[in-house]
Amino acid sequence: MTASSTLWSKLYSSRSIPSIVVNHHHLLCQHTSARLITHRSSTTTPWAPHLKSQQPQNRAPSASRRPFMSSAARPNPQEQQQPSSISGSDWERLSSEAKVQWLGDDEWGWVVYRCSYGREFDGAWDDLKRRIIQGAREAIAKSDAPGIVETMDFVFVEDPALEGASVGELRRRFQTWARNDRAAAGVDMDDETQGSRGSRYEFFLKVDGEGLWNGHVGLVQGWTPSPGDQDWMKVKTSAVMPALYVKLDNPEVWYAYYTPPERGVFNDL
Repeated sequence: MTASSTLWSKLYSSRSIPSIVVNHHHLLCQHTSARLITHRSSTTTPWAPHLKSQQPQNRAPSASRRPFMSSAARPNPQEQQQPSSISGSDWERLSSEAKVQWLGDDEWGWVVYRCSYGREFDGAWDDLKRRIIQGAREAIAKSDAPGIVETMDFVFVEDPALEGASVGELRRRFQTWARNDRAAAGVDMDDETQGSRGSRYEFFLKVDGEGLWNGHVGLVQGWTPSPGDQDWMKVKTSAVMPALYVKLDNPEVWYAYYTPPERGVFNDL
């Protein structure tokens, strides 16, 4: 096993999420994991200009930025042949899908929280899940790293208690999920001195009625930002692809792409 695979892949064990029913749905392809998390409880609760100052630099990942991800690698011959480091210029030449492959994570993809539960939104929610999975699958199939479809794992969360949930409420839910998901690996997700948590654990998606009707989702910083920081923005559903995911593996890229929600929807990749 190479040092690179040891550094970049993740340990996953059985999930420990209290009071949740987890149903595994293999949408569109048996190798594509899209998990739907629903709750047994049916209780509901009521509910400047564009700041892209510069284009973000597509820097090669630094070993010091993802210590959260250390674990044993998947037994993949391609990964075993990968070098333990990569130059910035070589990294920039990789496709988005090849970058996901190079990182070597056992699972990649975001958690998606549904926040509107009127029956009129049921069809749009099902369509959103289909479009996210199908769009990513089609991009991957055309890429030079088709194998990453087997590790794609978007987690769709349905809980009527999230009706009209605030960003703060969702962030607390997400942080609990992230801590539980990494507990078996002995990772302290709250220790920010260790570096980036990686795109999967730094960000999540929220979907409300407005987004379901208008084709966008909320991309949210998963950990409490500093006062005054921009903590979420709208992105087109069609942008929920490997390209955006791997760019946000470096969380500093967020500030180059950030668009205030009141200014509209980000779709400039």
